[in-house]
Amino acid sequence: MRVRRASQVTDRLHRPEPIEPPAPDEPDEGDEVPPDPDRLPGEPLPPPIGDPPPNYAPP
Repeated sequence: MRVRRASQVTDRLHRPEPIEPPAPDEPDEGDEVPPDPDRLPGEPLPPPIGDPPPNYAPP
């Protein structure tokens, strides 16, 4: 039986460092959304499609 050094065992078990996602100030390529021609600059987004939330708290 062959004896292994402790460093050989730990070298085999070493995992590479995880890759960090890009920071928020570094936008990914292709994330740019073209401007909507029907909306003026600074105009709020339209409400989402679907039933609006109730204006009251359910009993």
